[in-house]
Amino acid sequence: MLLPFQPDKSTVWVTSDGVELSTENVRVEDYLTKLDKAPDFVLADPPRAGLGKSVVKDLVRLNPKHIVIVSCDPATLARDLAGLTSYSIERMTLVDLVPQPYHLQPVVHLYQTSGGGTHHR
Repeated sequence: MLLPFQPDKSTVWVTSDGVELSTENVRVEDYLTKLDKAPDFVLADPPRAGLGKSVVKDLVRLNPKHIVIVSCDPATLARDLAGLTSYSIERMTLVDLVPQPYHLQPVVHLYQTSGGGTHHR
């Protein structure tokens, strides 16, 4: 069941097997700051400016098991990855999400690392 979108309210989608997905119209910086429990998975599609220091700081604090970042600027991706030192890159794929620009967008899969640099799923 999909409820109609209301910009000032949450939209909830419920599947037949009981999985709920909700979205909120809120800045990511505000949302992450309020979280006190880590999500299992984070999908980030930041603007060209990248995740930014406050988002990286909150991701480090929350320490989700798996993060996927879809980036449009390799320089800001490198800066953001440098702050996520408790993660290792499992896979990076270059995709052409927007056919007109000359550049490709890297999609990076990060997993938590232990002291030995291996990831845990």
